[in-house]
Formats: sequence, structure tokens, C-alpha cells
Amino acid sequence: MNVSMDLNAQQMLAKQKAMLAEVTPSELMQRVRDFRRSEHRTLNDEQLTQEILKVMSVNSSDGSQRAFLKIHVTEFPTGTLFFRARRAEDSSIPPQTGTTIRDSEAPDGSLVRRPGRLHKIGESVLYTAIHDPHITLSECRIPVGSHAVIFAYKARRSIKAPIIGATEHGSEFTDEEKLKLNIINDFLHDEFAREVEVGLEHLYRSSEIIAKWWFDGPPELQDCWVYSSTKNRQSLNAAFRPMKAHECLDLVGSILVRRIGENQMQCLSVGKPNKKKFQYFPIGSPEQKVLFPQIGA
Repeated sequence: MNVSMDLNAQQMLAKQKAMLAEVTPSELMQRVRDFRRSEHRTLNDEQLTQEILKVMSVNSSDGSQRAFLKIHVTEFPTGTLFFRARRAEDSSIPPQTGTTIRDSEAPDGSLVRRPGRLHKIGESVLYTAIHDPHITLSECRIPVGSHAVIFAYKARRSIKAPIIGATEHGSEFTDEEKLKLNIINDFLHDEFAREVEVGLEHLYRSSEIIAKWWFDGPPELQDCWVYSSTKNRQSLNAAFRPMKAHECLDLVGSILVRRIGENQMQCLSVGKPNKKKFQYFPIGSPEQKVLFPQIGA
């Protein structure tokens, strides 16, 4: 069994090297440049997919185009924390956007009226920040001085995911091969990490296509997508389809906060899941110390 797996890995590596030999670094950089300078607004999804494929593929012997990606899969251990924020109108308790357990889940597809980094209109995805709750405030564009509800989730089991735009360091590749792979990795990273302002959501189409076409593995092998935060390139975000979120994550609770700085927030109250609703408790209460012992620590 292990011999067979090793043989398959060797065959895959040989195919990757053969494809990499078909292009030069300067050719790849020109492809990225051409893609960046092209007008994509008028292209349909199939046409845009072909434009992306042109950047990171070679023609195979059967005449088809094949991407030469090296997919890096990471694994987050049981207990890893994930965070999601929703805007709150004020400091009222319970907050309107954090009253029911349903508020903590991915939005109903019928309410999704704008495309996003990994979803189309009408498609539900749970977007989270990994480890750092401050990141989700930035990702959700919560202004300093405004309030938000941060929902915290804990990994019920280990969570597997490809990292979109990872950097290739593998010793199995030559320096030139790594350069070529990383030109493509940088292209993918930039498609996911770029800022998209309200009204320009059509720019999300390329990242959504990339995720669904090249980083969407079988459910038994993949739980979510992972990519760099737009607000802190050293931090990672994870996006879950709703069923996967239910399968992988346990809801810890909620925190009503006021954002007081770029990486600062004032915690006002915590919510404990209680059947279908959150029950809120003050900071310093026994419930807070159990749910979120890191507050005030």
C-alpha cells in the first residue's frame, strides 16, 4: 500500500516537472500581466475560467490544457478557534444580530444578494477568521467606534483544507521550478487577498472560480477553503459550506464588542448558547470566564 502511494506520488511529481519544463518564468509573468490588464466584466463564467486556465496551464499531448498547480493541504487540530463578525446597531443586550443561534450560522441563500470571494448570488458560505477575532472585524468592515457581535467556533475534529496561494518551498523542485510555481501561487494569492469595494463585486468572480475549479476536493478530503486575509497577510481565513460548518464546528458563544482601534476592541457582554437562543452575561461573570477565559487575561 505504501509502495503504491509512493509510486503515485513519484508519477505525479514527474508529470508536474514535465509540465513546468514547457514554460519559462518570463512567459508566466507575461501571462499574469495579460490577465491583469484584460477586461473581464463582459466575460461569462466559462470564458473567464478559460482566461484563468491560460495563466497556469500547458497544452498536454491530447491537446487539452492542464494546470500545473501544486496543492498544499493544511490541517487545523481539534480545538482550533474560528471567528465570524456581524455588525450590531448599538450596545443593546441582547444584540439584534446575535439573539438566536441561527444568527451565528451561514446566511440563508435567499438573503445573499451580492457575490463574494467564494460565493455567487444566492449561495451560502460561512466566512471565518482563524485564531484572531480582530481580523473578522476588519474583514466585515466594522468601523472604529461601532459595535459588532463576534461568534466563536471551535473545531470539533481536525479540519483539512487546501491553502490557496501558498508559497512553494519543496526540496523536490529545483530553484527554477519553485520560481515558476510561485509566480502562479502569487497570482492566486493576489486574486484572493485583494480589496474589493462595494459596487465592484464582479471582481470576486475570478477568486470564486479558482476556488471551485481547482481547490474543491472531495468532501471526505476537504472541509473548507483557506486563504490569506485581505486585512492582515500574515493571518488566514477559512470559508465553509453550511453543511461542512455544521459537521466540523461547535459554537462556543458570542461576544458583543465595540471596536476601539485597528486591533483593539472592548468586550461588553458574552452570549452563551441556550437551545435556540443566546443568553447574555456581563464581562467578569462566571459564565464569561468559562466561555471566554481569554477576555481580560
